[in-house]
Amino acid sequence: MPSMRGYSLLWPDSCGFRLHGAGPCYVTAVTRGAAADAAGLAPGDQLLELDGHDVADMSAEAVRRLALHSTNSPPTVGGLENGVWWIRIRGLSG
Repeated sequence: MPSMRGYSLLWPDSCGFRLHGAGPCYVTAVTRGAAADAAGLAPGDQLLELDGHDVADMSAEAVRRLALHSTNSPPTVGGLENGVWWIRIRGLSG
């Protein structure tokens, strides 16, 4: 498993998903069989929280920068899927 810093540097790609958007961010792709897929992330999910920080108004790039400073490996994420709140607590660690 990559070091905590390695996960942060490559996140979210290191977990098998991609983000896009200017607030909130949306999951745009999930790699089949990757940790994100196993955790249930899907294209269209909105990312609203990262490690307990409200990221609803942050761009995808700003969220990636925040992940660089995460103390979790990989960062904890939460958001909306079909209007229902979800949170993955270290659920992407596979």
